Amino acid sequence: MRKRVDWIDYAKAIGIVCVMLLHAQVDDPWRRVIYLWVIPLFFLLSGIHAHREQYSTYTEFFRHKSLRLLIPYAILNGITYLFWLFIGRHFGSDAGAAIAWWEPLIGIVRGEYPYIVHNEPLWFIAALFSTETVYYLLYRPIRRTSTYLAVTLGLLVVGWLISLFDLSPLPWEIATVPAMLPFYAAGAWMGEEVRSGRSAMPSTKQILGLLMLGLAAMVVGYLLNIDEVRVSANRYGAYLPFLSGAVGGCMVVCGASMLLERGSKYMTWLAFIGRNTLWILGLHLMAYSVVKGIAMYALHLPLEVFATAVGKGCLVVCGLLVLLPICMWIQRMKR
Repeated sequence: MRKRVDWIDYAKAIGIVCVMLLHAQVDDPWRRVIYLWVIPLFFLLSGIHAHREQYSTYTEFFRHKSLRLLIPYAILNGITYLFWLFIGRHFGSDAGAAIAWWEPLIGIVRGEYPYIVHNEPLWFIAALFSTETVYYLLYRPIRRTSTYLAVTLGLLVVGWLISLFDLSPLPWEIATVPAMLPFYAAGAWMGEEVRSGRSAMPSTKQILGLLMLGLAAMVVGYLLNIDEVRVSANRYGAYLPFLSGAVGGCMVVCGASMLLERGSKYMTWLAFIGRNTLWILGLHLMAYSVVKGIAMYALHLPLEVFATAVGKGCLVVCGLLVLLPICMWIQRMKR
């Protein structure tokens, strides 16, 4: 079992809370700022634990990734599809929508954002599986750092070229791989450097410098990219400003998480959220429906209360509280 690293769990927790804010319809400018970096952040953090030499064959690799990603993908799809089938399409935003009962099943098999209509955030698991697969096949033979860097930069160019065309999403989000794989590869390189002992944790002064540099890059990316980034739709707006904002946002969140690891002893709750990001990602929309149902039918509150900034924040907090016992049960089952 891989060793948990607190700052990585903190960064994942910050990222998933920001995803929940997006899906609670947080207003601009926060919406555009978060979309700039939140998905690249998760690819970067996922890559940190990648081991190119860990699996001797693709069969071994596929078996491991099936346990880590494909089985949770199937479970989360099954739970949320049944919730949508019997509740979601009869109440709320999907009530009256002309979506046949079998259409989400096709979306599950295709693993594409617009077609997983019962639980759209699950596109990320499909994208991560595709990205990790391409990383294993493409990077495993690489031995030289210069080649590693050249391939990564080449993928960034390919991602830019693909973004110039309005491609319809491809099965298992394969169209997002060239743009997101460089972030995953950067995380994998960071992990290898630390494990080999070639790189140590930065000092507090270095982390503060990282934060300031990242914040500047994020601001530049936000100001120069007037379009809203949507990785799921392979839409990045102006590509270089997107990269600036994405890299800057990753630096800010990772730097802040490292400071939290050093400066606070009371962050176990944040680490717990970070350890359950996959399940929170897959279940938080269902939790939102439960919270809204309780507010409307039990407390007789109008749904407009969730349209305010305070209401959106409360929706995120209440959604996490709904998911807390589920996450605790999952953690207990893993032991």
